Amino acid sequence: MHARMLVALALAMLPLAARGQDSVALLRTARVDPGRPVVLGDIAMVRGPHCERLAGLVVAPDPAVEPADEAGWFTIGLGRVQAALGAEMGPKAGMVALSGSACSVRVVGAPATEPGPAAPAEPPAAADSSALVALMTVRGAVARELCRILDVEPGALRLSFEDEDRAFLDGSVEGRVLEISPAGSSARMPVAVTVHEASGRMVRRTVRVDVEVLRTVAIASRSVERGRGIEAADIAAEARWLALGARAITPDEAAGAIARRRIKPGEQLDAQAIEPPVAIARGDRVWVRVVTRGLVVRREGHALEDGREGEEISFAAVEDSRQRFRAIVAGPGDAVVWTGPEGGTGLASFSGGE
Repeated sequence: MHARMLVALALAMLPLAARGQDSVALLRTARVDPGRPVVLGDIAMVRGPHCERLAGLVVAPDPAVEPADEAGWFTIGLGRVQAALGAEMGPKAGMVALSGSACSVRVVGAPATEPGPAAPAEPPAAADSSALVALMTVRGAVARELCRILDVEPGALRLSFEDEDRAFLDGSVEGRVLEISPAGSSARMPVAVTVHEASGRMVRRTVRVDVEVLRTVAIASRSVERGRGIEAADIAAEARWLALGARAITPDEAAGAIARRRIKPGEQLDAQAIEPPVAIARGDRVWVRVVTRGLVVRREGHALEDGREGEEISFAAVEDSRQRFRAIVAGPGDAVVWTGPEGGTGLASFSGGE
């Protein structure tokens, strides 16, 4: 088709603007010369009374620094154009009729390959998600959703994606609607992504993401022998990247616990290395609350074995040591026998005294 006919066809397809109104319609692709800025006239059809001024508006000062794909294509989205118009025209930018969602741009001299959905390249694997969440790509949308679901800041989340998913993840989200559904909470998380396009086309893909979270963990500052209580001086706090679901513990959780085995200096503590301290020791005289339907009865008992919080141990009644019963340790000097209503929502009166 003749070039002049192509231009006429493109103009006919532009949205109708009011008389005297400026309009900008982004092209699907554009090629620009090296060594000069990309202006709006390079990537869009510009019409209206201020078309010359708008066509010369710089939208990419240096194409050489734009994050491009392997074929040399990079994307300029509608949001970036709106920002440039706003900086140039102020509130009057809202009067410009805009259409199109993004333009794929390649500097002349790059390999002549038709672009896929171009987008900024993935940040290095060692980086956190601060840069990822700013990307208007499928990759960026997944990062934003995982931050929300895991309730962590981008700077405390590190994500690694598989190379085979690169083309899909680098697709632009402008003008599209995404469904993102993580499946499970393992360190290697499968994430189901559905992309809905305005044309009605729908693309589904499950990507796998290695997830790490920056957490403050307890590190042994000196050796601790098995069975000894862990003191504040025995541990130090350190921020470390951990796989999602790692069983590391915080310094507050470690302080006061008992070493289940010998702990070496520099060791990162986890739930296998410690156990809670004994809350009730054998022979202790404690108050046991018997919770029944509508009534709480308090009686004294002697512990017949050591017990940690949450454990069920045996007791003997103080008034008659032949009466034996089991109760759950609630804390130092306290235990509970629950026989009340399911769910514990009923109100109970109190009987007994200390």
